[in-house]
Amino acid sequence: MQEDARQFSRFPYRASAILIRLPSLYDVTLIDISAYGALVRLKCDVEIRVGDRVRLRVLTEKGNR
Repeated sequence: MQEDARQFSRFPYRASAILIRLPSLYDVTLIDISAYGALVRLKCDVEIRVGDRVRLRVLTEKGNR
C-alpha cells in the first residue's frame, strides 16, 4: 500500500462550484477540500496546467459563494 505524503487532511465536501480560468468559467463538482487545495470533477474537457491561475467559487445551500 502506498503512503499518502500529504501534510494536510482532506475532508469530503460535495458541492456545486464554478472553476474560473479567465476568460472561461466551468461548472464543476467539489469532491473534497483541504487547507491548501481541493479536488473537483470537471463536467467537460479543460486543459489546465500546473502553475495556471484559477479560482474556485463554491455554491452553498444558502446561495453564499
